[in-house]
Amino acid sequence: MRLELPQCRRCFFCIPLRYGIIVFGYLNMTFSLLILGVESHWLVRTNKITDLLTDIPMMFRGTGMYTHVWFTIVIYTLEVVFNIILVIGAHAKRPYLMRIYYYYSITTTLAAFVVLLVVRQDYGYTRFDPIDVCLAFIGLVMQLYLTLLIHNELSKNRYQEGRMSYVNHVSEVTFHPVAWVDTNP
Repeated sequence: MRLELPQCRRCFFCIPLRYGIIVFGYLNMTFSLLILGVESHWLVRTNKITDLLTDIPMMFRGTGMYTHVWFTIVIYTLEVVFNIILVIGAHAKRPYLMRIYYYYSITTTLAAFVVLLVVRQDYGYTRFDPIDVCLAFIGLVMQLYLTLLIHNELSKNRYQEGRMSYVNHVSEVTFHPVAWVDTNP
């Protein structure tokens, strides 16, 4: 089965693709560092190591859930590490680093979507919170858009190292001379 993805040549129709990926990478890293800072401040303020097992609300890739504090810190630390990989890969035009983030993004987005379905199933579909659904939709769409941008950047010719081939069209050219007809007296 083949899936045709839309081709984006610019981020938000005006920023070059690679610069848009860099901007998204920095925004994601800033948000992840903000969440890590809030969680770390909360842990330092309470001064209890047992608070690592406290359940808190967490929003990841648009999916809201209750988790332990240590799990939130691990998830967002991994997010910061992979965002650093993305930013370095986009700055240095390293397709290997961007591909690592691409696979990480697909995996975590699918996992977050599955968690969203499981959490919604536990609540039942009769309970509908429009703000939660809107946040989940916005988070999912933004992550899918970043993944699409990275996919389009990786499909450019400059990253296709072993896949380039040249066709010699000169061998296919034929010349048919026109018969000389003297029309001047």
